[in-house]
Amino acid sequence: MQEQPPNGSEGVRRARGRPRSFDRDKVLCRATKVFWTRGYDAASIEELTEALGIRRSSLYHEFGGKEALFLASVDYYLSVKVAPCLERLEKGRALSADLSDFFDGLLALTCRPEGPKGCLVTVVLADAAESSPRFREKLIECLAGLDETFVRRFEQARLSGDLPRDEDVTALAQLFVSFSQGLMVRARSGVSLQPLKDISDAALQRILPASRRFAT
Repeated sequence: MQEQPPNGSEGVRRARGRPRSFDRDKVLCRATKVFWTRGYDAASIEELTEALGIRRSSLYHEFGGKEALFLASVDYYLSVKVAPCLERLEKGRALSADLSDFFDGLLALTCRPEGPKGCLVTVVLADAAESSPRFREKLIECLAGLDETFVRRFEQARLSGDLPRDEDVTALAQLFVSFSQGLMVRARSGVSLQPLKDISDAALQRILPASRRFAT
């Protein structure tokens, strides 16, 4: 069933020139936490407006509705939470060091004792994508972006000798993205930080031994 905007309007955006009475980033931060904790379907408009501290009409004027708010929250999550983790891959160190640092950041983000567990994209967006073409397109876009980041890093590793010249970097990138998603699902289930750290360390040792180096 399609959600209906208040007063019979059709999800009209914030009127042109109308001043915003709230901080958009703060609202998106709070919305992200609600969706991340509760999931998309379980987060009601009433719960969202209460957590965001804005009126229902303001939510619709600014975002157009719950679906658009969720998509904006995913973008906020990617830029504020995920991007700093991905930046750890591009420090110019040995590949094994960059990957280890990436997983440390990822696990610190998703295993915080005071916050929601798992990943908004891997857990919440992936679950919601089954019933929404817009969410499915967003999920595909997110995965493609992650794949691209890893491909770029692995291409650098081929040039530096950390990977063989004939390494299939696309397949390797998809392997690491899929492995990362598996860690996030385990985090959502309640597995604590140290066991997940042990899993990621073991995977790196088997896939990319520290002594591995190839001629450039």
